[in-house]
Amino acid sequence: MVTFCCNQEEFDAIKASVGRTTCRSMSEYARKLLLGKPVAITHRNLSLDHLIDAVNRIRNELERLALLPDGKVSESPELIALMGELRSLFHQITDVCIQNGM
Repeated sequence: MVTFCCNQEEFDAIKASVGRTTCRSMSEYARKLLLGKPVAITHRNLSLDHLIDAVNRIRNELERLALLPDGKVSESPELIALMGELRSLFHQITDVCIQNGM
Protein backbone atom coordinates (compact mmCIF):
# COMPACT_ATOMS: atom_id res chain seq x y z
CA MET A 1 0.00 0.00 0.00
CA VAL A 2 1.22 3.49 -0.88
CA THR A 3 -0.18 6.65 0.66
CA PHE A 4 0.73 10.23 -0.19
CA CYS A 5 -0.50 13.71 0.68
CA CYS A 6 -1.56 16.47 -1.66
CA ASN A 7 -3.55 19.65 -1.38
CA GLN A 8 -7.11 20.01 -2.73
CA GLU A 9 -5.96 21.66 -5.94
CA GLU A 10 -3.55 18.81 -6.69
CA PHE A 11 -6.19 16.22 -5.79
CA ASP A 12 -8.69 17.87 -8.16
CA ALA A 13 -6.09 17.89 -10.95
CA ILE A 14 -5.31 14.20 -10.40
CA LYS A 15 -9.01 13.33 -10.29
CA ALA A 16 -9.59 15.24 -13.55
CA SER A 17 -6.67 13.37 -15.15
CA VAL A 18 -8.12 10.02 -14.05
CA GLY A 19 -11.47 11.06 -15.56
CA ARG A 20 -9.87 11.46 -18.99
CA THR A 21 -8.59 7.88 -19.01
CA THR A 22 -10.07 4.42 -19.25
CA CYS A 23 -8.91 3.68 -15.67
CA ARG A 24 -11.80 2.71 -13.40
CA SER A 25 -10.20 4.12 -10.25
CA MET A 26 -7.53 6.47 -9.02
CA SER A 27 -5.63 3.44 -7.69
CA GLU A 28 -5.53 1.82 -11.12
CA TYR A 29 -4.34 5.11 -12.64
CA ALA A 30 -1.60 5.54 -10.01
CA ARG A 31 -0.42 1.93 -10.38
CA LYS A 32 -0.09 2.26 -14.13
CA LEU A 33 1.80 5.55 -13.87
CA LEU A 34 4.15 4.33 -11.12
CA LEU A 35 4.90 1.08 -12.95
CA GLY A 36 5.44 2.87 -16.26
CA LYS A 37 2.54 1.12 -17.96
CA PRO A 38 0.55 2.86 -20.68
CA VAL A 39 -2.57 4.79 -19.70
CA ALA A 40 -5.28 5.05 -22.37
CA ILE A 41 -6.67 8.57 -22.63
CA THR A 42 -10.19 9.18 -23.90
CA HIS A 43 -11.22 12.19 -25.96
CA ARG A 44 -14.74 13.46 -26.61
CA ASN A 45 -15.36 15.55 -29.68
CA LEU A 46 -18.17 17.85 -28.53
CA SER A 47 -18.81 19.25 -32.02
CA LEU A 48 -19.37 15.75 -33.28
CA ASP A 49 -21.59 14.92 -30.29
CA HIS A 50 -23.80 17.96 -31.03
CA LEU A 51 -24.11 16.98 -34.68
CA ILE A 52 -25.00 13.40 -33.79
CA ASP A 53 -27.66 14.65 -31.33
CA ALA A 54 -29.14 16.90 -34.03
CA VAL A 55 -29.20 14.06 -36.55
CA ASN A 56 -30.94 11.79 -34.02
CA ARG A 57 -33.61 14.42 -33.31
CA ILE A 58 -34.24 14.83 -37.02
CA ARG A 59 -34.34 11.08 -37.55
CA ASN A 60 -36.98 10.72 -34.83
CA GLU A 61 -39.04 13.50 -36.38
CA LEU A 62 -38.72 11.92 -39.83
CA GLU A 63 -39.96 8.60 -38.50
CA ARG A 64 -42.95 10.35 -36.96
CA LEU A 65 -43.77 12.29 -40.13
CA ALA A 66 -43.02 9.64 -42.71
CA LEU A 67 -45.74 7.15 -41.87
CA LEU A 68 -49.31 8.08 -42.63
CA PRO A 69 -52.18 6.32 -40.84
CA ASP A 70 -52.72 4.08 -43.89
CA GLY A 71 -49.07 2.95 -43.78
CA LYS A 72 -48.01 4.94 -46.84
CA VAL A 73 -45.00 7.23 -46.78
CA SER A 74 -45.69 10.95 -46.69
CA GLU A 75 -44.29 13.35 -49.28
CA SER A 76 -45.01 16.50 -47.28
CA PRO A 77 -42.89 19.65 -47.71
CA GLU A 78 -41.97 19.35 -43.99
CA LEU A 79 -40.58 15.89 -44.55
CA ILE A 80 -38.67 16.90 -47.66
CA ALA A 81 -37.14 19.90 -45.79
CA LEU A 82 -36.11 17.67 -42.88
CA MET A 83 -34.51 15.21 -45.27
CA GLY A 84 -32.48 18.06 -46.78
CA GLU A 85 -31.39 19.20 -43.31
CA LEU A 86 -30.44 15.65 -42.39
CA ARG A 87 -28.38 15.28 -45.57
CA SER A 88 -26.57 18.55 -44.74
CA LEU A 89 -25.82 17.37 -41.20
CA PHE A 90 -24.45 14.08 -42.46
CA HIS A 91 -22.07 16.04 -44.72
CA GLN A 92 -20.98 18.16 -41.73
CA ILE A 93 -20.35 15.03 -39.67
CA THR A 94 -18.31 13.56 -42.49
CA ASP A 95 -16.24 16.75 -42.77
CA VAL A 96 -15.58 16.81 -39.01
CA CYS A 97 -14.57 13.15 -39.04
CA ILE A 98 -12.19 13.68 -41.95
CA GLN A 99 -10.61 16.74 -40.27
CA ASN A 100 -10.08 14.76 -37.06
CA GLY A 101 -8.72 11.66 -38.78
CA MET A 102 -11.63 9.46 -37.73
